[in-house]
Order: sequence, then C-alpha cells, then structure tokens
Amino acid sequence: METILKTKNISLTDAMRLYVEEKIVDRVEKVAGKQHASDMVLAVEVGRSTRHHRKGAVWEAKATIQWSKELLRAETAGESFQEVVDFLEEELIREVKKSKGKEHAQERRGARRAKKNATIAKVAQFRRKGRVREEGK
Repeated sequence: METILKTKNISLTDAMRLYVEEKIVDRVEKVAGKQHASDMVLAVEVGRSTRHHRKGAVWEAKATIQWSKELLRAETAGESFQEVVDFLEEELIREVKKSKGKEHAQERRGARRAKKNATIAKVAQFRRKGRVREEGK
C-alpha cells in the first residue's frame, strides 16, 4: 500500500507519524487483506483548522483511499490529535468493509445467476430419496 501523509498548520513529529501509521495504515491493510492492499493508495491529511483557536473541534483529519476503481473518503473533526485519528480510523474501516461487502455480494450474485442459467434437465438430475418407481402403469 502506498501511503501519503500530509499536514495542515502543524509540523509533523515522528510520534504523530507513528501514531497515524499504527492506527490507520496497519489497520486498513489488515481489514482490506494483503491482495487488495497492494493496489491501494492511502492519502491522509491531519491538521488544525485554524492557528488561533484553542478550544473546540480545532483538529481535523481527512483520508482518501484509491482502490482499483473505487474512491473511499472519510473526514472527521475533534478536540485532540489522537481523537481525530481514532475517529478517522473507524470511518475508514467502515468504508473498506462496506466496499468489500459490495464486491463479495456482486460475486455471489453472479454465481447464483450462472448456476440458474446452467440448469440440468429433470431426467438427468440426481434424486436423493432413492429410485423413482413407476407403479400403476
């Protein structure tokens, strides 16, 4: 997985970078799976909304995952850096699971359709209740 980490109105420390990698990058790779994670591009932007405000939801985080033909996006705001990253992680995991669920459902739908189209004639089907008797003829 290719990871792009940007900041806004702050300087990124090593502790912040490690926290983002542990909470978001590793977790998204785990949920997406190894084969899907190799195709992903994860862009995370973390920062303060303004330089002069001290209280309230001054931290914001945005993340975008470009995955094959899909674009998954999440945004959060909060009072601390850790809180924002945790909320962003939850949002991204939810989006990835939803996307994987849609993909899996589409595969199963196609398999059901193929099975329905490839029916076997009634006389060639296997009967589980034993042989068919033609009594009374």
